[in-house]
Amino acid sequence: MKKFLEEYFYKKNYFILTPKIHSFGGFFESFLFGTKIPKYIKKKTILIIPFIDTKNHYSDSPKKFDYYLMRQFFLKLSISEKLFSILLSTYLNLNLFLKKLKVKTLLGIILDKKFIENFFFENLGHNDDFNNYKIYNFKKVHKEKPETDIFFQDKNFIKNFRNRKFIAICIKDDNYSKIKPISSQNCADINTYRETIDLLIEKDFSIIRIGEPLMVEFNYTHPNFYDFTKNKNYYKLFFNAVQYSQFYMGTAGSHTLIPEYFQRTKVISNGCDFLYLNHSFSYNNLNMFKSCFSVAQKKILSFSEIFQNTDALRIDKRTKKDFIFFNNSGLDILNLTKYFLKKKDNIDENHRKNLLEFERIRLRCLEDNYFEKNKPSRLYEEAITDIPPDHLKNFLYPNKYLNELSKITLKKLNL
Repeated sequence: MKKFLEEYFYKKNYFILTPKIHSFGGFFESFLFGTKIPKYIKKKTILIIPFIDTKNHYSDSPKKFDYYLMRQFFLKLSISEKLFSILLSTYLNLNLFLKKLKVKTLLGIILDKKFIENFFFENLGHNDDFNNYKIYNFKKVHKEKPETDIFFQDKNFIKNFRNRKFIAICIKDDNYSKIKPISSQNCADINTYRETIDLLIEKDFSIIRIGEPLMVEFNYTHPNFYDFTKNKNYYKLFFNAVQYSQFYMGTAGSHTLIPEYFQRTKVISNGCDFLYLNHSFSYNNLNMFKSCFSVAQKKILSFSEIFQNTDALRIDKRTKKDFIFFNNSGLDILNLTKYFLKKKDNIDENHRKNLLEFERIRLRCLEDNYFEKNKPSRLYEEAITDIPPDHLKNFLYPNKYLNELSKITLKKLNL
């Protein structure tokens, strides 16, 4: 039934989208590409809205994302799209309800499990990290215009900031683990960004810190520094701040998806997303990665070595027992920002060669290990990013610099 519905509506010129609701990153990735793909392949959209979360990622009351955006998008659909969306949403939520009541599990024991999965499915069409439609011409999907007009607009924010030159900054920390397990590899200490914030304010930028209330306190006082993380409307202001910013700056993680909705340049530090480059599809964006220390090999790994180690690449496999990721220093982040501010459109020829080599070994890794296996890797086949020249040169392949850095690290770790 699941496959039949997907193929039937696809032949009838409809693309089905079931956004993930159980996590911030899951929703915004599935929704971003799920609203772009039908534009690219010239099909209508059926939006299936799940109201029951069966994943239970949160330790407190379950959070679900993002019904406001789904409603606004639904209102833009044609009458036929709305009708099919309502019918299939009803069917899907009945399935989710049966799973919640353990009825699906019981039927799976009594009857054939594959048969039950076919009729009582939890998503339909585009949803998770897999390409149900087997579409292989994804390469230009990221260039499609995103749905920006469906986001909530805070009138006070727009009045006070729309015409100001400001930067949206989000530094992820471990505090969010109190309500949902997260990877500490994507976290950093906001205090290491203090000198960078000083520099940007000196350059006549205002700084808006965005995030959520659990983020650590940051004692910084300046008329041009604003902290919205404790604001009661922190969630809505997150999007408005990114939408109207000059550019976005911060740590790696799922929130780096949001600038893609508003086509804002990203300056990402403390990253570990070597494969998907924090959803970057432009050389205008910058990524600086954490250094990865292999406990087994007792050394800092180069990028080429990381791409040969699937355990180091998969966030769910990383543990401090096997790999230690070291944060970028305050000086690293400051130099990253200086490079960005002075950056020219034309990239130096030697640096371009290094970037192309980085892309080559990244794509080879995706081809060998990930295409059609884990994530919709072909959506990220054309992911590109700029990397600070010295950072890329020092980490691309094993070299004397990394040997010396490994020796220093071994002493610090007493290994």
